[in-house]
Amino acid sequence: MSYLLAISGHPNKFSRPGFLLQALARHLYPYQVELRTAYAIDMKPEAPEAASRLTDLIGLIRNAREILVLAPVPKDDWSGSLKALLDRLPDRVFQYKPLLVVGSGGFVGEMQDLERSLAPDLERLAAHLALPSVHVGLKNWVFVGDQPPSLTVGTEARLADAIRRFCGQTAEAVRLSEAA
Repeated sequence: MSYLLAISGHPNKFSRPGFLLQALARHLYPYQVELRTAYAIDMKPEAPEAASRLTDLIGLIRNAREILVLAPVPKDDWSGSLKALLDRLPDRVFQYKPLLVVGSGGFVGEMQDLERSLAPDLERLAAHLALPSVHVGLKNWVFVGDQPPSLTVGTEARLADAIRRFCGQTAEAVRLSEAA
């Protein structure tokens, strides 16, 4: 089964971005695409196994069908772990991989700042942005009592549409490359 690799730049694996990844996995299921996840916070250079984890990540990137970068909006990225990870990846590693950026946290107006801050790294990595970025902010969540947060109906629909278009573009590109 092919897989989409989600690289999460969030400093906390178990907050809303973790639930967002679960929602992404649900939306990938109809396309027979598995979701694999790598967390930038686990790739800190000072960790004893950092070199082997980075090597494993590069292998995952090269074998992935598509890449999704789950990026905190700049003001919410107090750790800088995503930027540090992208700096350590080899040039052009995202070449030939469709990429989708999902910004989370903050406000939709801050997406432009996120896109600007990621642009130099994504260019160096030869990322092909398949679709416009998607924003999932605080207002896109529903909180009810002790239950885990869930996405609003409208956000679920927007996410489902983005995944449908993203997977559709990738499937078309694969068909064209196999025909050549």
